Amino acid sequence: RCAAWAPHRDWAASGSLDGTARLWDAQTGLCLRTLSGHRGYVYCVAWSPGGDRLATGSVDRTARIWDTESGELLVTCAGHHAPVCSLEWSSGGGSSLATGSHDKTARVWNPKTGVRVAVCGGHGSRVYACAWRNDAHRPRL
Repeated sequence: RCAAWAPHRDWAASGSLDGTARLWDAQTGLCLRTLSGHRGYVYCVAWSPGGDRLATGSVDRTARIWDTESGELLVTCAGHHAPVCSLEWSSGGGSSLATGSHDKTARVWNPKTGVRVAVCGGHGSRVYACAWRNDAHRPRL
């Protein structure tokens, strides 16, 4: 359903219709980890800037953050009212995670705690992409 390359190694992540995300070794083609926990297909995946975490978004209306070394689920970000269809880490060490949803909102989360920091509403339709703009002292969604 979706895929993304790791920032600092030859790994890729993919999201599947079976509700899992998988981490792949791009050199060998071997599956390194299977990340299970979503209750619906995985719509989007995004690596943290350091490559140590992977965010996944699903039709189950959650974003989940995983440790890429162990495969452990670190945190679940819940609050959207429809599928999560886009994810973007802030670049300054991945201190924030933005999610876009079919519920016509973008949300900003603390990826360490799963606590919602902000809701950006007013969109006329589904939010299919999120992007951060970095200026002098703070990122902007």
